[in-house]
Amino acid sequence: MRGRPTPFEPLDPDRPPLPEPQSDPVSETGVEDVACTRMSSVIELERAEAGDVDALLALREAAAVWLAVRGVHQWVPGEVSLLQISGQVTDGEWYVTRDGSSVAGALRLLWQDEEMWGPQPAVAAYVHGLVIDRRHAGTGLGVALLDWAGQQARRAGRGWLRLDCGEDNPALRGYYEREGFTVVGRRDFEGRGYAVVLLEKRPFEL
Repeated sequence: MRGRPTPFEPLDPDRPPLPEPQSDPVSETGVEDVACTRMSSVIELERAEAGDVDALLALREAAAVWLAVRGVHQWVPGEVSLLQISGQVTDGEWYVTRDGSSVAGALRLLWQDEEMWGPQPAVAAYVHGLVIDRRHAGTGLGVALLDWAGQQARRAGRGWLRLDCGEDNPALRGYYEREGFTVVGRRDFEGRGYAVVLLEKRPFEL
């Protein structure tokens, strides 16, 4: 598990004002299952079920190993347990997209994230654990998952979509920046020699 986070500098107070909430926000305890489109592609996500827990852990571990082999400290193999993911699924945090009966990609969508961002007003949705089956790498699935999360943020009247990225993972940081995210902060984790950068973007209409 990660060490205790240290304080980070406040977000830039000179950013543009938040947009007005949307007319039909969804509850913070549940997000509507909707289709997300970008150009000609359509992706559907649904809330993960108990039967998806093993697949979610397998995807997470495969991604962690893939990163570790390349010297990237984004995720550590074995740091997330089946019990943790099971609890997150029970809490309704995980959403999945399927390829037939298999989980092709997934993410956690949160409405607060004090561990990474500290106490914040209710102005953002937070993405964690975005992962895809490597067989779908290069298909645009990761971008489609982010688009979907942005759509949920808009529907909930949240003006920002936020996530974090390992500081020593420039490839992933560049990927997020190409998708419109901007670095707005940094957070260190004491005792681990580990730090993350904090990124956010406006969830534009698709």
